[in-house]
Amino acid sequence: DPKYKEGDWYIDVANRKLYGPRTRNLWGNGILIGGAPNEGTNTDPDASLPNYRLNNDGKTLLAWINYKSQIIDMSKTPLNLVEKIEEAAFAGNKAIQKVIFGADLTIIGASAFKKCYYLEEVEFNKNLSQIDDTAFENCWYLTTLNLPNSLQTIKKQAFHKCTGLRIVKIPKSCKSIEFAAFEECKSLTEVQIEDEDEGLEEIGERVFEGCTSLRSVVLPKSLKKYLRIRG
Repeated sequence: DPKYKEGDWYIDVANRKLYGPRTRNLWGNGILIGGAPNEGTNTDPDASLPNYRLNNDGKTLLAWINYKSQIIDMSKTPLNLVEKIEEAAFAGNKAIQKVIFGADLTIIGASAFKKCYYLEEVEFNKNLSQIDDTAFENCWYLTTLNLPNSLQTIKKQAFHKCTGLRIVKIPKSCKSIEFAAFEECKSLTEVQIEDEDEGLEEIGERVFEGCTSLRSVVLPKSLKKYLRIRG
């Protein structure tokens, strides 16, 4: 093109490329301005997005960002170092089918998996001590809970409206099950509570309210306080 001469520069606005300096009537391949075309926008391809966000010391999982993840394996580095899952970290994720917890996890925060409707399977670790309020509320596809022998507390409404839940095994390490923890688990037919002298001590009000398939619960001799456990 006669209007350009050697040494000129040219910006291709449509494709965000800078060409130049022109030599021997050639522009060369050009340089992309601003990195990848979708970088930093909500149209980024999935491969460029992180799966999760940790706090500065890597011990708290703040959020799971990838809403297409079906299997979450926290037993591998660096997630195996996570000690706490923050409040609502996975809440509303409709893709998750299975979660494997890492060895160091001790606390599952409030509403951490709330409304993960299609979560089917949870592999608990051996150091988990606390499941917070509404942590698994409305996880409709959960059917069996094999809670670990390290668990000490099941907080309020932790498994509220897990309507597919059929079997729950409460370990002797668990000292308290709080208000409405299993309320409206309509498919629940079996609750196994380890009967030990130093086992479960407290069952809160409405823990099994609305569990219409549950016919009986054998209370352990360690129990010191229980309110109305079923309506």
